Amino acid sequence: MTSPIRYADELDPFLALELPSGWVRGLLEPLSMSFQSDDPLESALFEAMAGTSPDPEPASNAVVFAYLAGYDPGVDRPMDSERQLSIKYVAEQDAFGVRAAFDEGLVETAVGACDWLERAMPRVERELDHRRRFWVALSDIHGLGQQGIGNLHEEYESLDEVAKATEAELTEIPYVTDDLAPEVVTAAEQFDGTVPTAPGDQAADCADDPLVVDTSELRPFSELFEN
Repeated sequence: MTSPIRYADELDPFLALELPSGWVRGLLEPLSMSFQSDDPLESALFEAMAGTSPDPEPASNAVVFAYLAGYDPGVDRPMDSERQLSIKYVAEQDAFGVRAAFDEGLVETAVGACDWLERAMPRVERELDHRRRFWVALSDIHGLGQQGIGNLHEEYESLDEVAKATEAELTEIPYVTDDLAPEVVTAAEQFDGTVPTAPGDQAADCADDPLVVDTSELRPFSELFEN
């Protein structure tokens, strides 16, 4: 694997991992706050004042993982943070900061950070695949909309639970009106689990590895969907 940018050697174990289907990874593009100059006198002055020489090419210290299976940039804008996991090498503590939408902390070793990643990835997949099935099953109900589906998803753990609910119970959910409740029950009962291919599925298959992730952009990974 050839890295597109410089990165801390401590990130090697995370770049060597074989990713599950639907996942991509990218090195977080470092932000350079150091002084840069082509003038040797100015560089020498900076070194004298700061006690260090300027770094013209800072190295990345973080890897970001994104689950793109089922992702549709036309619906999910910007990309939901729940799709992303990150591991950052913290040189001052010789440890790794790990972060997910549901967890964050400091892990002492790369092995520990890999173990965290292997636990976190299946959780992300389960939660997002569940949400995707929910959306596909109910998205054809005219008038329910994204907000109505989201409210149902928050209230019920699965489509099976939606199918078991009474129409009166469903109408207590915002955006689920009296005329929509029967359609919701029918759609939940008849859903066979089939989901269509999403733009993210193809993007994950075609993405270079690793990518360069610029979090200053409104939509990181957006370049994967430009064509």
